[in-house]
Amino acid sequence: EEIEVWLRRFTTAWNTGNLEEIMKLYTADATYMDSRGNEASSQEQIHDIHQRLLSRWKGCQTHFDDLRVRKVNSASVFVDVEQSICVPQYPAQDCSQHLCALMAKGDDQMWRFVDVRVFTQGSASWQRMDDPVPAQVD
Repeated sequence: EEIEVWLRRFTTAWNTGNLEEIMKLYTADATYMDSRGNEASSQEQIHDIHQRLLSRWKGCQTHFDDLRVRKVNSASVFVDVEQSICVPQYPAQDCSQHLCALMAKGDDQMWRFVDVRVFTQGSASWQRMDDPVPAQVD
C-alpha cells in the first residue's frame, strides 16, 4: 500500500511536470538505466534525463499498472511495474515500458528509488532522446 501511495505521488509529479518533486523520489546515490543501457549515476544525471523527457514531451501523462512488490527487508523492496506514457500531441509516440527498481525507506519513512532499470516495449523512436521532435500536425 505504501508503494501505491508513492506511485501516485510520482504520477502526480510527472503529470504536472514537477521535476523538483520527482527528484525527491530518488536517493542521493540513486542510479537510473534507460532502455538503451545509458546509465545515470548521480542526482544531476538523473535530473537531466527527466528534464529532457519532460521538455521533449510537454504535457505527457503517465500511469502505472500491474504493480508487483517483493519485500527484501524492512527498509527495502524490489518493485516491477508497467508504465504507460501518453503524449497527447504525438499519439504515435506513446510508450509502454516496464520498470524494475530497488526502493529504500529513508529515516523520514519515505520510499525512494535506489536503482531503476527501464525496459521499453513501445515505439523505438521514444528511445532516441536526442532526435528532433516531430513537427506538430494541425
